[in-house]
Amino acid sequence: MEKYLQTLFTLNKKATKLSNELQTQKISDDPAFLHKLNQHVFKNYLKSYSKYEINCLEEKFQMHLERIESSGGQRRIKPTGLSITDLIQQRLLNTTDQADESRFSPDLAAALLNDCKTALSRITTLSEGSEASENTLKCFLRLLNTLGNQHIETELQYSLQAIPGPEPKQEPDIRFFHAILHTNNSIQLIERYFVMEIAPLLLGTQQQTLLLQAKEKTFGQLEELINIGVD
Repeated sequence: MEKYLQTLFTLNKKATKLSNELQTQKISDDPAFLHKLNQHVFKNYLKSYSKYEINCLEEKFQMHLERIESSGGQRRIKPTGLSITDLIQQRLLNTTDQADESRFSPDLAAALLNDCKTALSRITTLSEGSEASENTLKCFLRLLNTLGNQHIETELQYSLQAIPGPEPKQEPDIRFFHAILHTNNSIQLIERYFVMEIAPLLLGTQQQTLLLQAKEKTFGQLEELINIGVD
C-alpha cells in the first residue's frame, strides 16, 4: 500500500509540474485547461486516496507497536474498566513487585512521527479543501491514539504497579520516574509537531477545535495517571 501511495504522489506531483510548465506555452485559450486535464487523469485514483492513506498509516502504526511490544514477550493490553479510584486503591494495596520491566520506547515516537509526516506530505498534495483538513485531523488523531493511549497510557498503568505500597520495609522503585520522563519527552514531541506542522494547516477550521479537544483529553489522562503515582 505504501508503494502505491508513494507512486500516486510522485506521478501527480510530476504531472502538476509539467502542467505548470506547459501553461507558459499557452496551448489553450482556457487557462485552466491543463489543470482540468490533470484532474481528469487522476480523478478515479484520488476518489479512493483518503481511505487508503489513513488505512496505511494505521497499519504502519500497529506494526511499530507490535515490534516494540514483542521485544518484551507477550503483547500487553491496557487494563480496561479501571477508574481513577480503582487505580489508587490498587496502588495502596500493592505489597509485591508485580510489574514487568518498562517497555517505553524513545524510538517509537520518532517512528510514528516520521510516518505521520510522510502521510501529511501526501495529504497536502493529493487532498483539497475540507478533505485535506479532515485527513489531517484523522492523521493526528491516530498519532494521539497510538502513542498516547495505546503505548504511553498502557505503560504508565503498568509502571504504577511497580510503585511500592505503604509498607516501610519495601524498597523504592524508580521505574515510575523513568515512565514520567518518557511520557514528558513524548508529549513534547507531539506538541512540537502539532504547533509546527499540524496547526497551520487547520487554522480557523472546525477540525482545529476537534483536534485541540482530543489532544487536551489525551494529555489530561496521562497527567492524571502521573499524579496518582506521585501522590
